Amino acid sequence: MKKIKKNRILAGALAFLISFSTIGNTASVLAAETDTETSVTAETSSEELEETETPMLDEVIDQLTEDEIVTVEELSLEAGTEIDLSKAFSGIQYNTEKVKLTFEKAETQEGKAFDYQKPGNYYAKYYAEPVSGNPLYQVIRKVIVREREQETSAKDGSGSQNPSDDKGSDDEESDSEEEQKIDVIDVERENGIFLSVVPSSMEKAREDVSLVQGERIWYPSDLGYYYTCYFYVNGKIAYCIESNMDSPPSSDYVANIYESNLNLQKILYYGYGGPGDLTGSYLSGYSNDMKYIMTHLAASYCYAGAEVAFTGCTQSGLEKYSVMNYINYLCSQEAPPTAALELSSTQENAYLEGDIQRTKNMTLKGDHRNYVTLPLPENVTYHSTDQAEQTGGNVKISGGTTFWFTAPKSVSGTWNTGKLTGQIGSQWKTLVVSTGDDTQDIGYGDFYEESANNVSFSITWKEIAKVKVIKEDAKTNVKLAGAVFGLYSDKGCTKLIVEMPPTDENGETEIELEKTQDTIYLKEISVPAGYKLNTRSFNVNLETGKTVTTTVTNEEQKGKIIIHKTGEVLTGITGSEGDIDFTYTDSSYPGAKYKIYAAEDIYSQDKKTKIHNNGDLVAELETGEDGSCTSGLLYLGKYRVVEEQAPGNLVIGKTEEERTQYVTLKYAGQTVELSQAEASYRNERPEIKVNVVKKSQNDGVTLEGAVFGLYSGEEIHAQDGSLLVTKDTLIQRKTSDREGNVTFTADLPINHKYYIKEIQAPDLYYMSNQVYEFTYKYKDDATYTYTFTHEFENKEVRGEVHVKKIDKDTNDFVSQGNASLDGAVYGLYAAEDIIYPNKKTGIVYRKDELVAQGTIQEGKLDFKELYLGKYYVKEITPGEGYLLDETEYPVTVDYEGQNVEIVHRDVTVKETVKKQAFQLIKISEDGDQTETDLVEGAGFKVFLISDLSGVKDGSLKPSGEDYMPEDFIGYDYSKDKTASYWENGKEVHVPELFTDKKGYVCSPELPYGKYVVFESTTPENLQTVNPFLVTIDEDSREPQTWRIFDDRPVQFYFKIIKKDSQTGKPVLNNSAYYKIFDVDKNEYVEMKVRYPKPETISVFQTNEEGYLQTPEQLKYGTYRIEEIQAPDSFVKVGEEKKLVKDQEEIPLNEVTIGGKYEDAPRDSITITVDSNTAHEVEEETGKYIIVVEQPNDEAVGSLTLHKKGEILTDADKKEEQLVTKIRNKFADLVNKVSSFFTGEDAMEISMGYDFTYENSGLEGVEFELRAAQTIYSPDGQKDEDGNRLVRFEKDGLVAKIITDKEGKAVVNNLPIGKYYLKETKAGQNCVLDPEKKTFEINYHGQETAVDYVTMDLTNKRQKIEIELLKKDAVSEKPLEGVVFALFTEEDILNAAGEVIVEKDSLIEMAVSDKEGKVQFQSDLPHGKYYAIEVEEKPGYLPYEEVIHFDASYSDPEIEVIQLKREVENQPTITDFTKTDLTTGEEVEGAKMQILDMEGNLIDEWTSTKEPHRIYALAPGKYILHEEQAPTESGYVRAEDVEFVVELTGEVQKVEMKDDHTKVSIRKTDITTGEEIKGAKLQILDKEGTVVEEWVSGEEHLIEYLPVGEYTLHEEAAPEGYVIANDVKFVVEENGEIQKAEMQDERAMGQLRIRKTEEGSKKPLEGVEFTLTEKESGKEAAKLVTDKNGEAVSGLLPIAKYEEGKMKEPIVYVLKETKALEGYEKSEETYEIVFEYQDGQTPVIEVLKEITNKTIPDTPGTPIEHGPKTGDDTNMLLLIGGCLLSGSIAGLAFWRSRKRKRKQIE
Repeated sequence: MKKIKKNRILAGALAFLISFSTIGNTASVLAAETDTETSVTAETSSEELEETETPMLDEVIDQLTEDEIVTVEELSLEAGTEIDLSKAFSGIQYNTEKVKLTFEKAETQEGKAFDYQKPGNYYAKYYAEPVSGNPLYQVIRKVIVREREQETSAKDGSGSQNPSDDKGSDDEESDSEEEQKIDVIDVERENGIFLSVVPSSMEKAREDVSLVQGERIWYPSDLGYYYTCYFYVNGKIAYCIESNMDSPPSSDYVANIYESNLNLQKILYYGYGGPGDLTGSYLSGYSNDMKYIMTHLAASYCYAGAEVAFTGCTQSGLEKYSVMNYINYLCSQEAPPTAALELSSTQENAYLEGDIQRTKNMTLKGDHRNYVTLPLPENVTYHSTDQAEQTGGNVKISGGTTFWFTAPKSVSGTWNTGKLTGQIGSQWKTLVVSTGDDTQDIGYGDFYEESANNVSFSITWKEIAKVKVIKEDAKTNVKLAGAVFGLYSDKGCTKLIVEMPPTDENGETEIELEKTQDTIYLKEISVPAGYKLNTRSFNVNLETGKTVTTTVTNEEQKGKIIIHKTGEVLTGITGSEGDIDFTYTDSSYPGAKYKIYAAEDIYSQDKKTKIHNNGDLVAELETGEDGSCTSGLLYLGKYRVVEEQAPGNLVIGKTEEERTQYVTLKYAGQTVELSQAEASYRNERPEIKVNVVKKSQNDGVTLEGAVFGLYSGEEIHAQDGSLLVTKDTLIQRKTSDREGNVTFTADLPINHKYYIKEIQAPDLYYMSNQVYEFTYKYKDDATYTYTFTHEFENKEVRGEVHVKKIDKDTNDFVSQGNASLDGAVYGLYAAEDIIYPNKKTGIVYRKDELVAQGTIQEGKLDFKELYLGKYYVKEITPGEGYLLDETEYPVTVDYEGQNVEIVHRDVTVKETVKKQAFQLIKISEDGDQTETDLVEGAGFKVFLISDLSGVKDGSLKPSGEDYMPEDFIGYDYSKDKTASYWENGKEVHVPELFTDKKGYVCSPELPYGKYVVFESTTPENLQTVNPFLVTIDEDSREPQTWRIFDDRPVQFYFKIIKKDSQTGKPVLNNSAYYKIFDVDKNEYVEMKVRYPKPETISVFQTNEEGYLQTPEQLKYGTYRIEEIQAPDSFVKVGEEKKLVKDQEEIPLNEVTIGGKYEDAPRDSITITVDSNTAHEVEEETGKYIIVVEQPNDEAVGSLTLHKKGEILTDADKKEEQLVTKIRNKFADLVNKVSSFFTGEDAMEISMGYDFTYENSGLEGVEFELRAAQTIYSPDGQKDEDGNRLVRFEKDGLVAKIITDKEGKAVVNNLPIGKYYLKETKAGQNCVLDPEKKTFEINYHGQETAVDYVTMDLTNKRQKIEIELLKKDAVSEKPLEGVVFALFTEEDILNAAGEVIVEKDSLIEMAVSDKEGKVQFQSDLPHGKYYAIEVEEKPGYLPYEEVIHFDASYSDPEIEVIQLKREVENQPTITDFTKTDLTTGEEVEGAKMQILDMEGNLIDEWTSTKEPHRIYALAPGKYILHEEQAPTESGYVRAEDVEFVVELTGEVQKVEMKDDHTKVSIRKTDITTGEEIKGAKLQILDKEGTVVEEWVSGEEHLIEYLPVGEYTLHEEAAPEGYVIANDVKFVVEENGEIQKAEMQDERAMGQLRIRKTEEGSKKPLEGVEFTLTEKESGKEAAKLVTDKNGEAVSGLLPIAKYEEGKMKEPIVYVLKETKALEGYEKSEETYEIVFEYQDGQTPVIEVLKEITNKTIPDTPGTPIEHGPKTGDDTNMLLLIGGCLLSGSIAGLAFWRSRKRKRKQIE
């Protein structure tokens, strides 16, 4: 409050003084410059001090840790401020624990020591020593000593706060636009005196300004009791920056640029109303007034400090409104944008980097918010380190950006960017208006143009020229890839400039290089593989931006094939007789013949010209005396050398592979004239195999151990004629191996005679005397092995064992009784394992195995053909009446040498005859006695029946088949001796035998025989007993059973066993039924049975075990066994058949192929039973059982098979068939008519053969007969496990069958059951039938012995289908309409072996269908065929190869032999290229047509980047027509091109070249007609799309502009010119250069003068001026102001122009030549410069406002406007007036406030 009152008193006093006097002169007071502190790091001034050995920080920073680095801030102090730098470490940041810091010194750059009294810049040096031992380094600190600021008198307050004015408070903020709008009040400048209180740094830049004081703004009451005012300088918002002083009045002042206070600059830039106003975000919610107040406080703070700035503010208010936070926020922003721009380089030369040109990096130095816009040339690319990249167009480059440019090598010359103006065209600066010593300074900011805001640079591109080389084949002109050329600076081609890339597939290589000389030299470094180097050099004259083309040809390398032939010749021998080896040495051979074929398609090295097809015969050669031969010149490639004939005595390779060598004539290098390849053939001598086989003559088994010798049959001489071997020399001795083989390994010379003989026989064999002779003579080169084989046979040495038989009792070959020594069967047994003599077959007989058996005849038995070894003889079956001799008689048959053929051994064996006594009891009875009497003394004699004379002479004959006892009744024995026996070699006759008291008599043991005993002595009164027979057939020490003569009859049982005739086994579980016929009674026997019921039966049935036994006994008699029902599957007795084959009977259980059945019935069994009948006695019951075995034959089946199929019988020639003849004649007539009108045949002529087939029996068809079910043995027998015996398992093989010539086969003796036939081999030319053919052999009852089955089977004939698939060799699409003929490759024979179609006969013609298939329809027989193409499709090369088909019969399982071949035809190939007339490159988008000569459309397409290839264009003339050019790409239609297609497989090329549109655009000065540089021009199409843009310079040629309407548009005019109006033009479809021009007018200037009276601004009319050019002094205009005080000049040039560019502006001088009366004439001159604005401003107007002062009035004239500058009024009066005025104003203010308070209260 004290301060406010004081101010009111001063104001009142000032007002009082002003009322008395004018204000006196005052002096200007200068204010001291205020500097702000900044901080820097020590590294920034490292090289400004003296050199020292201690490194700077940046030199060792990589060796330091982060906490060892010292950073320093710049130190700023006012002169006179005492400071000790050795101790003043504030502002230096470092870790005291890690670094020891020592002050060294401080001085200026000139070396003057630091003096804090003297302003200047000093540099303090410090040493930093890390405690870790890391390197010591130095840091530098900048110390600024500022000039001392001069004292200024401060005034209290700029106004007091209106307590009632709280408009700045938050709650009273106005949101309306009207309240936020800043009203700029126009206040006339008043004459007055003001003080200039500005720092000295502001004196350099001054300007007159108009200050307007606006509305007063009170601080919010909670901020302070104060106010400020809105201020405006030249309409720009401004601020009071000295809050403690009074506000200045509106008036004209001088403003000074104030550059040293950066923070003030930031406040004015970022504060309220500044260009970078941040208050909208930071002070959001504040009213505009409050934002202004806050910014006012901030500006005042930064200008005058807190004490001044916060005048009238409370601390709490400052904190509440966070004033300091706001100030710090604004001061923390980056400095305002600066307009200054500078380039690190203004001229760069491009260098090559890879395939592009590149400049070095350039940096646009300046504020990062400032930028320039750079128009890029079309092919230039801009790059920056922040990854930006752009080609052409406008690119924005911001300050601080590092960038560079790239361009294709085609870009040349120098690129000048012209002036590039920064976006920030002016610099934001702080200005301070000093309004007087007692009033506030006013601060504001404004933008100022700076000289450095424009930059430019230029880039010089490389002078790049292009060299193009085309490489061609010297003969074919085909383009070659892979050639490498060098470019040289000297004619001798020793100084290589660059090596060019290899030529591409088009034979081209191109390189860009910097043009350093006009002429360089081209020479080939390496050629494409297969060519010889071209050693010539070529001159190349370089032209910048153009391509120089040179065509270089190469001759391809050829080669020769050399063939060498070697083989062996006989030169000597080694070894001794019996082990002679012949030696051979390699030598050259003449006479070998060869053929050389192309092993692949052989092309010229141009890879396109075919020389040979694969398989073509190229050369035929024969070796000479030196064994070699050489071909002629051949193209490089792979060849097949085939040996056709070997020299004499040598053999040719066995296979094609062995006879063939593949030789490749490879590229031998570019400097080699001729490539060579060699093929070496070494032919072998034929191989000789001399083998003999040693076999046993006995068994054919090969023998080991025989020794043979190979002998020379004549003299043998070496190649040089010297004798090597004489005749009969043993060449080699060999022993047969285990297989009996003897292989002579001697390499025998050819063309000589030899023989072989045995030297030593194998062990156990008899030696052979055979000799084998042979001649080894050369036959031909295809006989690889001469085999001489012979079999030598040796007889086995065999043994014979001779057995002699004697009776043991007689000791001689004398038999006893009816016994016989003859008939005994003896076996020869192995006493050890008997081994085959061949030592290979193994064991002949194992130990104890029966080797042979024989029967004694006449007492002897010989065992012959015995293998050597140990044997024993043992009786197997004794002779009749003799006991079996079980004695083993040993005999050894061993080897006695190779000359003994048979070894003999003798053995004697003894036999023991069977002996037995008989006994009898003699009784006497009369038939009625209950007891019998024993008779003593009856005598009996025993006679051997066979020894009886009556028997011997035949007088005593038997009554039946054998002697019966009654036959001897009445016989006279007197002439006969009694029976005898032998003891100890003596014969003993049996004496008469007498019964004893008991009627008993026993004979001696009688030898085996049949004896008759008759009672020789009859006891008295008794009748003689009839003779009885005694048979001795057993050997026993017990006498035979007592014989009692009893007349009671003996009874017996029949046991009938049913047996299978084939197996001999009983028939089980299969009953047979019998009747028994009593022959004696002539009736069938009937018997009673009690089970299962009592009944009488006459039919007897076999049981499960296959037999029957009669239920009752039968008496002796004759009986017939009659079978009434045979078992199932068996044939009844009497119905049998037998199978006879080759006159032999085949058992019915043996399945047999062939044979014939014949009737073979058997009779029923008839048997007589008497006491002599053999019988069985049942031990338990004593029953007599007579056993009868009844066999039955099995019923069997017979299969007869007939196999048929089609066989070839004949072939008819179609042309000779009547129907065909008529058709062919008709077709010939039709074709003549058709050919006349269309040139083509309408009907085909039928040719070829039709084949005839007939059904016939098929010979040789093989079958397997297999069981379709398990077939059991019909006898029902079982194995040990109880399973029925199986005859054939299911699917088991029964028989194999082969049909005969008639197709017939018979299988017999098939058991009853089901079967099937499986065909295993089909008939010739037939299809194997996979189907099983089943049949069944059935049982048709006991009367049918054989079931006959017949099967008729037919085989399908195997068909043949021959099909060709005709395809395009390139596209593989099927080809229709190609004609083929099918021929026989061999004679076709019919089934009878007759030739019905000869070799090479036409069978059929066929044409390919839409699918490319050629199907021959003939029903072809098996054989070999071939097809040839007889008519190709137009546009395709004929197919000349023969297509072979082997349709021989091989696989019978396939029904159809399908022979298919793909045949490809090479089409003609025509490439059509649509190229640019200028570049030769392919043109896309052209609509092309191929027309024939009649104008018919053949093909059409749209061109692409690749040539258009047409396949299969028929040979002939055509027209290539362009229907529509790709005008959208700037091309025009070309003229038609006629061309001819040849019938060749090579690619034929047709080219049509298109010209293109060319439009020349000129940008000229409308005044001079010269070309203008720097105009940015565009070509726009109808839609307004930019199709081309560039910057004008020279005449611009646009090529390939599509036909149509366009607009030439100027986007930006060059400096000094005005953008011209658009120019419309039309591009026509032609190749001529079409022109378009655009003229630019120059921008003009116009001066407008406004003449007013100084102060009153009253316009002054009639004032005259002259305007002259400053440089030339030439008058440009005279001007006179009008009533409005204005004068306007005409249009004036603004600049001078040179070569279409504005060179420099024209400076005009304006001078007032005549003033109005009453006004002072101004002597000041004004420089007028019309600064070019842009291309949109055709007239640049400059307004010059000039005021005239009136001529001063005389003294005493009343003052109208108050004090004026220059008055001499007393200073005291001024002060007094001010005080008085202030008092009055203060009093008024106090009253006003008091009233407001009262109103509030």
